[in-house]
Amino acid sequence: MDINIVDTLRSSFTMIILVGCSIVALTFIFERWLFYKNTAVDADRFFIKLKDAFRNEGVEKAISVCNSSLSPLAAVVKSGLEEFGKDAKSVEEMMDA
Repeated sequence: MDINIVDTLRSSFTMIILVGCSIVALTFIFERWLFYKNTAVDADRFFIKLKDAFRNEGVEKAISVCNSSLSPLAAVVKSGLEEFGKDAKSVEEMMDA
């Protein structure tokens, strides 16, 4: 018995839908992989740069270090630094949001 994939796809509407859904799923997987690959950051190196900037030049320079990175980690740290000087509860709320 010889099974031809093209004939199977042509004869079954369900197979066409399944192939289409598989292509869409693979597209989303590939896009998410690219996103996480491009936003990955070396946390140790990032925090060393952040500490140096904060100690030497203050909060504004530390925020600019966060702005130079596209990572989610930098965005969370930046939201905390923007609340610098306020009480710990409000800083924590901003970083959780």
